[in-house]
Amino acid sequence: MSRPSAAEVRAPVSPKTLKDPAAVAAAYERWIERTGLAAHTKRAYAGRVRGYAAWLAASEHHDPVKAFTEPLGRDYAVRDYRRHLLAEAKRAPRTVALSLTALASFYDDWLGLGKPAVKKVAIPDDDEPKAITLDQTRAMLRAAERRGVRDLALVSTLLLTGVRVAELSVLDVDDLWLTDRRGELSVRSGKGEQPRKVPINSQARDALRPWLAERPTWAAEDESALWVARRGGHRITAGGLAKTVKAVGEDARVHLTPHMLRHTFAVMHVQVHGTDLPTVAGFLGHRRLETTRVYQKSTIEHRQTAADKLVVDF
Repeated sequence: MSRPSAAEVRAPVSPKTLKDPAAVAAAYERWIERTGLAAHTKRAYAGRVRGYAAWLAASEHHDPVKAFTEPLGRDYAVRDYRRHLLAEAKRAPRTVALSLTALASFYDDWLGLGKPAVKKVAIPDDDEPKAITLDQTRAMLRAAERRGVRDLALVSTLLLTGVRVAELSVLDVDDLWLTDRRGELSVRSGKGEQPRKVPINSQARDALRPWLAERPTWAAEDESALWVARRGGHRITAGGLAKTVKAVGEDARVHLTPHMLRHTFAVMHVQVHGTDLPTVAGFLGHRRLETTRVYQKSTIEHRQTAADKLVVDF
């Protein structure tokens, strides 16, 4: 992450602005856009800081100026916000943990006030990856096939490569390499700006070829994007791709997001096929193996299958 200059750390906003939490959050958002974080991380951090600022503005117990300039004011405000998210807003522990990570960036990297002294949020041991079942996967692929070659290629690529939707949205046609026996995606802008090569299996290659053949009839002149919209023929944003995935899920009667397909990819590798964690981490673009270990946790569907097998005839 690009660090701000000393001047930006000491005085990122004026004393007058410090009285307005919304203005402070907007200033932070302008700053974070100049950092080296991935685009989706910038959006996530900015959104979570906006949520904190809105809560602080509505609070009767905290002075925004003290919350933004004094260590104790910072700590008291963030501790109460943590309590609010867990107890009042009923946010999931993992969601609250991500908010605290964003606030650590806000206070330490930008305001230069240091990280808040706040207790970490315990993530329950049964917090499992949100993967879809094999039957749901079949229903999803059939629904996508009915919708057309682009949608089948899209969900197949997400499901069978494990790439993030933000990574997929920025791919150009030139980032895709296919032969009869092999395939590869060149992910140019991964999380943390870490590029990587992702292999494409035969099923995904078979789904991509018809889309590559049909894409020129959709794409606008000189459009390089791999994924384009029928209307206008220009690149689809990550949000647009997510809406398409959601629509496929609705057709299949399955709650579906792009990240659920990424989780499903990892769960299939680790729990079904026994792929080793370093290999799966390489697929997913994880820099730390600990991040990948979550996929060793069994899902409720796997536990149900195991329970159903334990039958004693008498």
